[in-house]
Amino acid sequence: RVLQMATRDAARVAGLSAEAGRIAPGYAADLVLVDGDPTATIADIRRIAAVVQGDSLWQPQELFTALGIEPFAASVGWQADPVAAPLRPASP
Repeated sequence: RVLQMATRDAARVAGLSAEAGRIAPGYAADLVLVDGDPTATIADIRRIAAVVQGDSLWQPQELFTALGIEPFAASVGWQADPVAAPLRPASP
């Protein structure tokens, strides 16, 4: 319920429910991807694997470095260059 309040309900209160607050075609979405299932174990919300904002993909290490803080855990699941290229739409 807490995740629903932070997403769908927040968009509704802000008057944006027709364009944000859920993952669906035509909706704007900034995403925090986690390694786990926070609907089953809320502590999994701390296991950030990536953040998608607009057309950019951010990895935790990159965000921590930009903020000038030392990460409390290693990045999850990344083996490539720590600075990701912007996301591009799939070709039709």
